[in-house]
Amino acid sequence: FRWKHRNRTYRWALEVISPIYDSSGRVSTVQVIAKDITEKKQMEEELIHTQRLRAVSELAAGVSHNLNNMLTGVLGPAQLLERYSDDPRVLRDAEAIIAGARRARDLVQRLNLAARGADETERVPVPVNQIIRDAIQAARPRWKDEAEARGIAIEVATNLGDVPTIRGTGTGLHDILLNLLFNAVDAMPEGGTITIDTQSVDDGVRLTVRDTGIGMEEETKRRVFEPFFTTKMDVGSGLGLATVHSMVESWGGHIEVESAPGQGTTFTLWLRVWDGPETPSQDTEVVEGSSMRRGRLLVIDDDGNVCRLLESLLSDRHEVEIVSDGQEGLERFSPGRFDVVLIDLGLPGMSGDGVAREMKRVDPAVVSVLITGWVMRPDDVRLRVFDFQLPKPFDDLDEVEDVVAQAIDLHDERVDQAD
Repeated sequence: FRWKHRNRTYRWALEVISPIYDSSGRVSTVQVIAKDITEKKQMEEELIHTQRLRAVSELAAGVSHNLNNMLTGVLGPAQLLERYSDDPRVLRDAEAIIAGARRARDLVQRLNLAARGADETERVPVPVNQIIRDAIQAARPRWKDEAEARGIAIEVATNLGDVPTIRGTGTGLHDILLNLLFNAVDAMPEGGTITIDTQSVDDGVRLTVRDTGIGMEEETKRRVFEPFFTTKMDVGSGLGLATVHSMVESWGGHIEVESAPGQGTTFTLWLRVWDGPETPSQDTEVVEGSSMRRGRLLVIDDDGNVCRLLESLLSDRHEVEIVSDGQEGLERFSPGRFDVVLIDLGLPGMSGDGVAREMKRVDPAVVSVLITGWVMRPDDVRLRVFDFQLPKPFDDLDEVEDVVAQAIDLHDERVDQAD
């Protein structure tokens, strides 16, 4: 059974009741032994939570792959319309389709982040207090303007200490703060105060976001970081706080929540101090392709929408052949026939990395480009056989053309070196 301790926390106990018999065989007394099993109960709940997250992660990977393929067939053709049409109405509709597809793509990325966490390579020194100020300003329309329009007052107060830079990403921390700010606003339908504090602690920074809102029931508080769990049935995806939790954990920190009905909610984040070089690493930019010659391309993908998109995009400048499975691709392939092969990872019969490996054995000069809707870790061994990667959906068709041009240049370099 569960009972409430005098310190206001809940504990679990196992109660064993045993009768004590007298010499005549009658029950004379009853022995009651209660054992605190709170830690055991917490371990069981953590195990169930871990198993649930693992199942969600596997589900998210499969769903994301399928959605990314579908979005490729929506986002790509809309970008082609935007590129080649002069009709204002067509352009307006294409822009609307592109915007909607990109919102869907962002949701898929959030789903993956909530389930799997951020890549370990994405770490830079982050100035916490500056990001907090930026996030408060960015969220002002929600906590200030919209609140005043509803006739309520919401204030945001800060108590920012002298804290060091932390290990994470600026955009990630900005998104975390926006999420917590928006949740706080939603939790204060009658108005109130949001307080954000920062303080240096041991080897990190403690960041708290506190509101004076309606608070949470115990069950809600226990499940608040679960993917897809939401109390906002009409507008919530259930991914916001799950994404926050996953991102903070992937940075080597952790997050806790304290709340009770009518007593507001406090989220406390412990963030690790940046221990690398002070100059943040720069994102690698795609270098514009320089090859102007007509290349010979082979596209291997079992999704017809992806094949049609790549054929429409690339066939004006290059010779493009399309096949739908790896075995057919290998049958068409021969030394010197193709410069570049664009290969999906999940192919019927034979995996994309297996196809690429066999083609490189047959023709070491061929350049392989991975096109996939699967979310790949940077250390995934399957990436080693590929020279370039184009994640689906293709957000920028110019980038696809640039990668193909670079791939043709790389092929020519390999041929020259072989000679």
